[in-house]
Amino acid sequence: MVGDYSISNGIITINPNLATNGGSVDGISVPDGIYSVLTFSYPIEVRTKVTAHTSYVRYSIGLLGLSYGYDDGGPSWWGLILNQSRVVTWGYDVPANALVGDVLVRITYPSFYLKDPTSNTPQTWSYGLSNNPNNYRIRLSAWATSTISLDFVSVRKYTSPEPTANIGNEEVLPPITFNLFSSGNPSASMGNYFSSIIYLKNGTIIKRDFDIGDCNLGKDCILSPKITLQLSSEVPIEKMEVCSKGCPLVCNEYRVS
Repeated sequence: MVGDYSISNGIITINPNLATNGGSVDGISVPDGIYSVLTFSYPIEVRTKVTAHTSYVRYSIGLLGLSYGYDDGGPSWWGLILNQSRVVTWGYDVPANALVGDVLVRITYPSFYLKDPTSNTPQTWSYGLSNNPNNYRIRLSAWATSTISLDFVSVRKYTSPEPTANIGNEEVLPPITFNLFSSGNPSASMGNYFSSIIYLKNGTIIKRDFDIGDCNLGKDCILSPKITLQLSSEVPIEKMEVCSKGCPLVCNEYRVS
């Protein structure tokens, strides 16, 4: 922070006493405002949520070396400032409360983009790669008879064009089929009714009941019908249990590699 500001109920107000003190940041004379400790490189987006401002507006947003200045002082004052010099003289007298809402800038190597809640924007200006300053601090400032209040400030890397995502139909994997093969005590019968319990590694448990007809454990046999699972996503299977519903209830566990 530099100069005059206040913080109350999560809102920061720059220059609340309308007394421009200013100071110096990185050897550059600056008015009251917020100047980040960190420096940032391009491309970058700086977004502010303006909650209130005076009817007379002097508000600068961007980087220390490259920012746009709203200034109701007129055409001799508003515009795009590069290394303390005006390189673009576009601007307008800001109506009452016209900046309440989102005010953002996007700074890339060839251009500076400004968007505010009014119909005067968006505006984009090209200023030449060779003059593009990088690794500068974020700058948000107000001065003289101007006060501005901000709810939040967000800073993010900007990609042009911005990435998009399309959500299509859910993919269904081919069904998984298990052949169950039984062998064991010739005097025992597993009965006709069984449950298969499938444990997936994401914690999901799937249970299927089926009637396979009598299969004596004394003679090797393949249980039929087969167990078929239809999974909507590729989740590894941890283990499977096959439980007889006869008397007594017997469960055999199968590990799946």
